[in-house]
Amino acid sequence: MGSREEMLLDHLTKKTGHMDIDLDLIKPRSKQPRWVFNDKKIQELADSIKEHGVIEPVIVRPVSGGTFELIAGERRWRASRLLGNKTIPAVIKEENLSVIQVKVQSLVENVQREGLTPLETAMAIKDIMEESQKSGKKMTMEEAGKLLGFSKVRVHQLLNILKLPGDMLEIFCDRDDFNEMHARALMSLKNHPRGQKELFNKITGENLTGQQATEWAGRYLSSLPAQSALTKMTGRWKKGFDSFQKEYRKMGLAERQAVIKEMEEFVAEAQRMLEGLKE
Repeated sequence: MGSREEMLLDHLTKKTGHMDIDLDLIKPRSKQPRWVFNDKKIQELADSIKEHGVIEPVIVRPVSGGTFELIAGERRWRASRLLGNKTIPAVIKEENLSVIQVKVQSLVENVQREGLTPLETAMAIKDIMEESQKSGKKMTMEEAGKLLGFSKVRVHQLLNILKLPGDMLEIFCDRDDFNEMHARALMSLKNHPRGQKELFNKITGENLTGQQATEWAGRYLSSLPAQSALTKMTGRWKKGFDSFQKEYRKMGLAERQAVIKEMEEFVAEAQRMLEGLKE
């Protein structure tokens, strides 16, 4: 932008807090917290904007070519375009914001004003933590929480959602009726894949509420037979093995071959032990 344009932007934003910007000059971020845009809700928002106008300005930052990148307010931007509006009120942030600052602002604004799903919030937190790691500093859950106004426990709860199986996450990405109670109910069955899948099918097929899903998971767990000492030992081993797999992916070819050989010997020993129990 030229100096005259910069002075005009500065004057307008200082005087009013925002300015009207041509909708065609605003481009949504390629990776923003909200994934799902419900057409019905966008239409409802458009009807409200038609009646009352855009009450809360969108948030943008200047980018190259005299255009703006949308930080927060994509639902309002979409609804305004649907109405055929030419401009939208916008608050203009600093041009030199870092990638992490943009993502943090986008997430905070979306959480407060746009009603993100827990899954969208979790993915945005993960994205911010990964971006921090790219810049050479690993961000802890506690640091992420302070940055976003969440407790460490809250960040942990949200990130836990991402431990659900990929096929479940993929379907929930396309739905806006999935809440955190659904996720917790499913996560409570993480050691029981068959039960977890059955509950998932009920949630998606029978539209169980979060409370109903939680109650179903509780009944399922109560119906399971008491675990033997061997079952508990196997569970601990599986948990340790899942953690070990992360280290395995970092190993070289020779190390991997050695691990595979050890695993084959372990499986053979386990098979001998099983045969001994059958005698």
